[in-house]
This record gives sequence, C-alpha cells and structure tokens, in this order.
Amino acid sequence: MTVRFPWPTLETDLQLVIDEVLVDGVPLDPSLVDGERQRVALDDTSAWRELRMAVSIDPEALSSVAGAAAHAVVECTPTNVRIPFPLDTVTGAGQITLDRDEIAERFSVRVEAVATVEGRLRHVGAGPDWTAVIDRVAAPVPPGMPPFETVWIDFRDPTAPLGARSMPESPTYMDLQGDPRLLLNAAVDGFQHLLHANTAQLERRRLRDLLGADVARYAVTCLFRAAAVEVSVDDGVVQPPERPVYRQVCQAVADRMPGIGDVEELYEKLHAARDSALVAQEVWGAADLAIAALSGRDDALVTACREVKHA
Repeated sequence: MTVRFPWPTLETDLQLVIDEVLVDGVPLDPSLVDGERQRVALDDTSAWRELRMAVSIDPEALSSVAGAAAHAVVECTPTNVRIPFPLDTVTGAGQITLDRDEIAERFSVRVEAVATVEGRLRHVGAGPDWTAVIDRVAAPVPPGMPPFETVWIDFRDPTAPLGARSMPESPTYMDLQGDPRLLLNAAVDGFQHLLHANTAQLERRRLRDLLGADVARYAVTCLFRAAAVEVSVDDGVVQPPERPVYRQVCQAVADRMPGIGDVEELYEKLHAARDSALVAQEVWGAADLAIAALSGRDDALVTACREVKHA
C-alpha cells in the first residue's frame, strides 16, 4: 500500500548514489560498495577514526515540488543517532562525515526530501536505504550463498540420488551422503536462470534474493538437523558432532541464536531436547529464527518490503 499525503510529494523516489568512501582519508576499495544491494562493507577495514562519503542524487527528481530540499540521513540504532547531511539543490551532491564514536555495528543512509507547503515544513519524498556494515556479526548475509558445495543436476536423471529422484519437481535436495552437497534441480524451468540473474532489477531482483535466501535457509536447516542427531554424551559429557561442517554450522547458529551463550550450551540444549518437549520447542524455535537470519532470509524480506513500500 502506498502512503498518500494531503500535500504535493515527489513524483519519483530519490535514488542515493555513493560516489566515494574515504576511511581516514584513504579511498575505500570500490568493490566494497555494492550498488545493486546498496551495501557498504567496512568490516574488513582496519581501525579508523573518520569516515567520509561523497553522495549525490539527481537534482531533477526534486523539481516536481517547488522549493524541495534533500538531506542524506544517517541512522544508527546501537548508538541512537539520526544525523542529517544537506544535499546541494542544484548539483544534488553532498558529503557525510562521521566519527567512529558516533556509529557502531551497522548504520543506514537514506535520502529524504522536505519542502515548505502552506507555511509548514512537510516530508515530500524519500528513497531506499543503503546499509553500511562496520562489524561482521551485524552484516546482512548475502542470500543464496551457503558455505558448502552446490551442484546443478536434473532430478529426473537416473544418476541423481534416490532422494532427489523421489521428488523430481522439487527445486532443491540436500544430499548428506559423504560430503554434504546442495543439489539444485536443473529441470525446474527458469530456476537456474533466476538464481544466476546477476543483473536483475526491481521485482526480478527481489524475487531472486528471496528465492536464494529460502534455498540457503533450507540447506542450513538440513545441516543443522543432521548435526543435532550426531550430538552425543560420553561419560556424562555432551560431545559435538563429528563432521567439521556440522560443527561449523552449529557454531554459526549458536552465534545468532537468542538465549545461547556459546556453542557448548547449544549442544547441551540439543541433547536435552530429546527428553523434554518443552526444551525441544524452545531450542528448535530459537534455532529456526537464527537460521532465518543466518541464511539472509530476514534481510532479503525486510529489504523487499522496504523497496516495495517506496515503489
């Protein structure tokens, strides 16, 4: 649903462009500025004190409302700040300058437009957010990129694993025999083309990201459930899964799981869940939430909702 105001608003969304990022005066590698997903990766940079961003918009986008002015607005929830930076109404250019103490974990940058209408300052337009990630733990996970082998096969092929052949119309199957592999069904018309659509735009990009995140969530869930089966007890001490990839998945889930101090506590809860329906409900519910965040599903969904709202 589109929000409508009883005063003039801009005819199109404002598209913020990040032209350059300087970290303590040194230009950031342009590959770390992802214009497609509107993200800036700062988590791999060394300790720094000052961040500067040269940003711009198309000034013509302001012309549909008389006297409209735009600001690039920085919001950071962990430090509870909201800082506006004015953009030139003629050139559309502006600069964001932030001290390291003002921001933490991750922050967003959006452009907002205001104008004086009948003597009152009104909000007349905005654009989608950029996200800047400072700490890796706070980074949105790129959808559809699980940390294990993925293979495209036709699930109808006689050489496909039995589990895949039993579900020939399913888009995915997690093969846990030997080294875990995520099998993607090449027989599903358009599936491979959509997941590999690196230049997709608008609704097609949103669908690609949501589909990719759902595939990743399915794969991580399969690995995590298989890992839970391998958790055992030896002389009263809970033992982790034997497979390294299972331990890796459990560690990643524990890092994201609310109410879990470390992965050893997760192993204990997984073992206790076998004898208690209440513990099982608690641990598996929290694990599902953690996996949704870990796979990038939550971030893809939030991004899609925000972009559709401003469409």
